[in-house]
Amino acid sequence: MALSSLRNLLSGSLTRAGIMRSVDASMVVEAANRALPAYLPSTRSKDIIAISYKDGVVHLAAKTAAARFSIKGQETELLTNLQQQFPTLPMNKVTIKLQRPTPQYEFS
Repeated sequence: MALSSLRNLLSGSLTRAGIMRSVDASMVVEAANRALPAYLPSTRSKDIIAISYKDGVVHLAAKTAAARFSIKGQETELLTNLQQQFPTLPMNKVTIKLQRPTPQYEFS
């Protein structure tokens, strides 16, 4: 009984604070990052990450063009997976951008 009232209080406070969209986006990004390795070869499993979710669009960043090519054509499966996990949120499309890592400089 106490847990259900606490859950209602927390969900209401998220809505009142206006951060529900941010919490939803964070949850979608985390779920996408957990799901992505299943859609990639084992050698490319760390080369693509979900970086954001907004207005039904999941944005992915690929470290290499080969990794980007590996996920092409499997976006609909990823969207279906995410839609099953978050039925109240729209899942319209996936964008994949090639994002090279920033160079790390060491100063001595």
